[in-house]
Amino acid sequence: GELAYWASVFYTTGAFVFANPQAFIPFLVTDVVDHASYHDLSAVVSTAAAEWSNARDFERDLVMGFAITQALPGPMFNLGAFLGMLLKGPAGAFVCWAALILPGTLLFAGVLPSWEALRGHRRLREAMRGVNAATVGLIVAALVQLWNFAVGENIFKIILAMASFMLASWRIPSPLIALAAAGLGVVYF
Repeated sequence: GELAYWASVFYTTGAFVFANPQAFIPFLVTDVVDHASYHDLSAVVSTAAAEWSNARDFERDLVMGFAITQALPGPMFNLGAFLGMLLKGPAGAFVCWAALILPGTLLFAGVLPSWEALRGHRRLREAMRGVNAATVGLIVAALVQLWNFAVGENIFKIILAMASFMLASWRIPSPLIALAAAGLGVVYF
């Protein structure tokens, strides 16, 4: 049923994530919004997810989930659990989280026994350089998608510039910068 569909969406997304989990954001936007556009989600998902009738609605919850997972210890794959919870409750949280990490786990388990033999092949190293370049492109696409939603107003551009400067120049711990930025957002609204 619907859980199997979401498992396939998150599994496919997880299969294309190399090096950086933020790279899966463009895949999720496309797969979830496309599905929402062609199906009546109200009968099969939670109330929050049923509102995902366009990219803007989905990005609202995606940015919230992205912020939450960035504040938590652990990998970005927790975003799969967050979105799965919105889609199908606790069962959806587990299924989407597991489906997102399963491809990488299977790849790791399959390649690890042969790693010493594989790492010396020049063509494999060249292929991985191509994969890494594609991953950077996906990260840039994720940045653009998140930027368009999260940093649209001038106040948020100022907060972004201040946070970047504080992190790069003063080496203030990123959790403190995130808390300060959250406080500025609350004050602004």
